[in-house]
Amino acid sequence: MIYQILRFIELSADKDEFDVGAFCDKHFSVTKNEFLNAVEMLIDAKYIKGVELREAVDWRVDLFVTRPKLTLEGLKFLATDELMKKEAQNAKGFNIKNLI
Repeated sequence: MIYQILRFIELSADKDEFDVGAFCDKHFSVTKNEFLNAVEMLIDAKYIKGVELREAVDWRVDLFVTRPKLTLEGLKFLATDELMKKEAQNAKGFNIKNLI
């Protein structure tokens, strides 16, 4: 889901307006808590900016979206993740027993 959220923000960068309505748990097919936890991790890791989570007195967490952007660290994560996926695809036919 981390990759999907980062990719969503990356693809939205070329548009005139960010689709705040689509930036939600339902779009990513997860629970609200899972989505908010993932966003919190991305903010804490400094992978995204322009997104805030604010806790209310009643323990509710609200998402505030201004102008989401990926940071350099977020872009690096996406690039690394893409390489890892390609390596995993290449290794599918690999069998360690053939080397022994």
